[in-house]
Amino acid sequence: MRTLVTLCLVLLGVLPVRAADTVESITACMKANIPEALQVREFELATADKTGGTRTLVGKLHARLEKGKINAMMRILAPSDMRDAAYLVRESSEPGKEEEMYVYIPALQKVRRITGGMKDSSLFGTDLSYSDVKQITYALSGGTLKLERTENLEARPAWVLSMAADVSAGARFDKVYAWIDQKSCMVLKAEFQQGGVVRKRFTSAAKYLAQSGPYWYITQARIEDLQEKTHTEFKITGLLSDKDLADRLFNPRAFYLGN
Repeated sequence: MRTLVTLCLVLLGVLPVRAADTVESITACMKANIPEALQVREFELATADKTGGTRTLVGKLHARLEKGKINAMMRILAPSDMRDAAYLVRESSEPGKEEEMYVYIPALQKVRRITGGMKDSSLFGTDLSYSDVKQITYALSGGTLKLERTENLEARPAWVLSMAADVSAGARFDKVYAWIDQKSCMVLKAEFQQGGVVRKRFTSAAKYLAQSGPYWYITQARIEDLQEKTHTEFKITGLLSDKDLADRLFNPRAFYLGN
């Protein structure tokens, strides 16, 4: 009977969770995908509004691991009115302590710390929030993570993790579900829920998976705000790994000063 049930689940795309699969092993696999240092040569964020109008941001992304924790910084290169806007996230090395997030707005010539509910604000007018970048790009963190099940996504086995967020701390979404491809340990789908309703969705596809040396990354993805009826297309045009990066790129007092 157990064999028959397992076969039915497989045919339905739902796979039994292996004993070796744990939240810790899955998130460790995701973080193992990050080289000591990497540089995205160029990325594009093309956002479409309700009227069909589009706005495209072009920029660069730098990231590195420091004592097993992520530091990541993105800088906008175009259009001209957003040039040199920058965003920095530094994962805390202290257990239970929140990561640090900073944004630099050229028009104000000022760095602002992002805290509380501000973390769910729009990132430079796109459908990504400051928190989305952290959760999707390298590993789910914060809240309470749970391995829900394993199922097929595009005929590839994927782990489905859920994260319960603390709405009392200002989180916009109370639950996030992420589908993580078992071969690459990359998030190919994520749904952000509010009151049991999916409000935002992130999707990519196996055809958009690429490698730089032993490391996997996603070259294209789509972020949809189902409530606002807008979406953003994300593209990466090239990636360099194991590149030496200056300390100032991840310093809250200097990250915005240029490459």
